[in-house]
Amino acid sequence: MASERDSVLHSWCVQSAWRAPTVVGGSGAYLELEDGRRILDMSSLAECSNLGHQHPAVVAAIREQAQQLCFVTSAWGARPRAP
Repeated sequence: MASERDSVLHSWCVQSAWRAPTVVGGSGAYLELEDGRRILDMSSLAECSNLGHQHPAVVAAIREQAQQLCFVTSAWGARPRAP
């Protein structure tokens, strides 16, 4: 498998100088890195800070929605976006 460094354009940095570790997973408050390390995620922002990574209820909700409809353009209505 190609590494992120070799396959993803990180437009906010000088590509040849990019040395960030590649994240391959997460659990709770931790990130799992490509080299096997497990580190405390201090950068998850509001999306994951309260529930943590891979929260079972969030994963179940994503799975349920994906089985019904993965994507529809904003030109159409969709129940998940309804108020």
